[in-house]
Amino acid sequence: MPHPRTQETVLLQECKRICASCSGGSKVDDSRMDDKTDQLALIRCLLELGANVDLANESNGESPVGCAAWYGHLALLDLLLEAEANKNGFLRRCSFSPLHFAALGNNLACAKLLIGRSATVNVEMPPTNAETPLYFAIRSKNEQMVDLLLRSNADPRSLCTSAAETPIHIAIACGHLEIVEYFATILRGFDLLAEDENKQTPLHLAAAGGDEIVCRLLLTKLQSNTGKATTIDVPDIRGRTPLHLAVINGHETAANMLLAAGASLEIRCCDGLTALLYAAKCNRLAILIALHSQLQPNLGRTLLHYLAIYGDDETLDMLLKAAAHVNRNDSEPGDPTVQDIVNARDKFGYTPLMYAFAFGRLLVVRMLCDVGAD
Repeated sequence: MPHPRTQETVLLQECKRICASCSGGSKVDDSRMDDKTDQLALIRCLLELGANVDLANESNGESPVGCAAWYGHLALLDLLLEAEANKNGFLRRCSFSPLHFAALGNNLACAKLLIGRSATVNVEMPPTNAETPLYFAIRSKNEQMVDLLLRSNADPRSLCTSAAETPIHIAIACGHLEIVEYFATILRGFDLLAEDENKQTPLHLAAAGGDEIVCRLLLTKLQSNTGKATTIDVPDIRGRTPLHLAVINGHETAANMLLAAGASLEIRCCDGLTALLYAAKCNRLAILIALHSQLQPNLGRTLLHYLAIYGDDETLDMLLKAAAHVNRNDSEPGDPTVQDIVNARDKFGYTPLMYAFAFGRLLVVRMLCDVGAD
């Protein structure tokens, strides 16, 4: 019978006491387990008297086997499994199996024991939680646990969170380069285009995080599989490509990598912004200059056109002052004047001043007029 106040059975209470007492509540040292065997005497007695080994705490779902796996008490876990504890049972409240707890607690020996007893590795999670043991192993950056689960047939392509993230999504988000490299080696190009709930691929995450090594690794893998730039221009739920995210987050090297791999400068997100417009809007002047140098001159727009539409006022002022300084001190006969630059027209016949006025950028209008815009 569970205790009326704690909702814990005597068996669960004793399991928790043993686990908490070992090494002051830290993970159990297996080398000292022989000195702890007498602690299991009451557990054995309770089991012999018919205690329900799977009866969990009604309020929070704690169970004896989950407790042993979480704390890493190998001898206790072995004893409970010998008593036919459910090795795949979920704790009702938090929806974790014993293998989840072993992975969450970084307890490799307990995970090996559970897998050796045929615990399910590719666990079908209830609707409230979708994290798998592999997810916890990756989040913990435990390479040995990840290797164990993959060698035990954990699916590297399966969704492992309720946000539709795959293991490689998690590895990139956690900055786990070795695991990313491993997944990039074993996964096909198609799997590297897997989308999470925001329709973001692993390359979106790498570009947003500015991880140059991971970006290069993914781009190499994608190009070796398809050789088509369209694989790196996949839009997310807001229509943003990896290049958009690299620009938004100010990662110039990642943006240049994507450009060199063939990323498009023409794609607009759902808000109508291209990578160049994002660079102007997010005040990424260095990236704006780099992107503009790669732009095909079909629209005939200068940097001032883009800054007039979305640019930061201070950035525009700095660029105008730099142009004036160059024109005053370093110009050669025939070089365009500041007035020529600010009055340049794109292929539609629009000047930066016209765009600033059309977009309601009144301060920009004044700044351009001050330097000679017509």
